[in-house]
Amino acid sequence: MTSAENGDRRKAPRMETDLQGVLGSEKVTCQVINLSKTGALAISSHHLEEMNMVRIGVSIEDGGETADFACEAAVVRCDPRPDGRYDLGLYFTSMDDDARDVLQRMLKHGSLVPVS
Repeated sequence: MTSAENGDRRKAPRMETDLQGVLGSEKVTCQVINLSKTGALAISSHHLEEMNMVRIGVSIEDGGETADFACEAAVVRCDPRPDGRYDLGLYFTSMDDDARDVLQRMLKHGSLVPVS
C-alpha cells in the first residue's frame, strides 16, 4: 500500500527518534519522536497554535562529537494526547546549510544518539 493509499501524505519518510529538543525562544522542552528532511513529530506539554512559526533545536552525538540542528518550522497540527501533552506536527520552513548538513547526516546514519 502506498503512503497516499493509507492516508499518509508525507513526501519524505520519517525516522523514529528519541531526542530531547527545545521549541521557541522560551526554550520549551519537547521529545522529538520522528524526523524527516521536511519535518518532525514532537511531544510537548505546551499547546501551540496551528500555523504558528517556531524554532526547533536538538543536539545529538555524531561520531563522538556533539552536532546541533536548529531550524524554523510551522506548526501544522497540535493534537491533545491522553496524558495531557500534545503531538506537534512540524513542517520545516527554513534552515541554513549547516543545519541541513547535520539533518542529512542524522538521516543517513539511520539512528540517532541523544546527547547525554
